[in-house]
Amino acid sequence: MRAMTIFKKDLLIESRSKSGLGQVLPFALIVLLLFGFAFDTQGPLMVSISPGLFWVLITFSSILLVSRSMRVESENDAVDGLLLLGFDGISIFVGKFLALFLILLILDILVGIGVVVLFSVPIHSFLLLSLSTLLATAGIGSVGLVFGALVRGANSSESLVPMLVLPILAPVVISATKAWSDALNGHGSIFDPWLKLLLVFAVVFIVGGAVSFGAILED
Repeated sequence: MRAMTIFKKDLLIESRSKSGLGQVLPFALIVLLLFGFAFDTQGPLMVSISPGLFWVLITFSSILLVSRSMRVESENDAVDGLLLLGFDGISIFVGKFLALFLILLILDILVGIGVVVLFSVPIHSFLLLSLSTLLATAGIGSVGLVFGALVRGANSSESLVPMLVLPILAPVVISATKAWSDALNGHGSIFDPWLKLLLVFAVVFIVGGAVSFGAILED
């Protein structure tokens, strides 16, 4: 119940301000358009690099979202207020993670449509594509949330988050890119080894984040 309160609060803030998704979505779409103008959108090159391009865009967009969210929380002492009201770390993590996960999924869908339409990307395994997107987004969101909370309040927090998060997320981005490539080329299935890796990463990052979030916020 407490987690849902935080979930609704974060979604309400996003719906009113529109400064999260409203900022990162234009950034992602502009990058896609730049690639479209720079390369032959109908050629095999764009089909082969589109999975990597998609996940790099999603990763950097998620970092921007987390940095912005934690900056707002820090300025208003919102997290400290939640702790004073008796919210535990797990509830705070779950609520904020669900809100971030939903926002990132919306971003995934919109950017994914842009990739498919702009680069004429064929999809041979929609199930593998969907599952890998869900798992990778969960992993990216949980890691970003934990490290965003870890450096909140620091003078250079917005530059610290990418430096800390990107090395940890590298295996997730690589696995998601490989799973997407298999889905687009028709070589994968729900038993795809890259999908299994994404599942392991997602479980480890979510459980680890939920367990450690309270201690991180109290520091």
